[in-house]
Amino acid sequence: MTKLPYIQVLRACAALSIAILHAQYDAGLMAAQLGWQFQPFQAVPWAAGVDVFFVISGFIIVHASRNLFEAPGAGKVFLARRIARVAPLYWTATTLYLAVALISPEVLNRSILEPGFVLASYLFIPLARPDGLVQPLYSLGWTLNYEM
Repeated sequence: MTKLPYIQVLRACAALSIAILHAQYDAGLMAAQLGWQFQPFQAVPWAAGVDVFFVISGFIIVHASRNLFEAPGAGKVFLARRIARVAPLYWTATTLYLAVALISPEVLNRSILEPGFVLASYLFIPLARPDGLVQPLYSLGWTLNYEM
């Protein structure tokens, strides 16, 4: 199976663009909470990374799974592989976010620590947060909720 290195580099750049977009947004919220000024760098269209990332990811998923097409039990194999690749990193990020929320909730400006909501976040179950948004504890996990 080919690794498609140039496509993977482009996907990494798209992911980095998304991460910078979200980090700047979060930094702005945190700065406002602390009474600081923050000016995001907007010379790059960071949000375009979302579209590029999803298109490339869809292609990579299909390309990497091509040997499963029409194979018996392919759906279960695909799902098991996908969870093994994605869940540990997501659970780690969610746990770190939860730790910050427990240690310093004022930094996150949210009270989203209801046990049922936290559990749903770990299990990829879409559930409305106390503020009404249907997003997990670590809000960037919304895409995984849709995928699951």
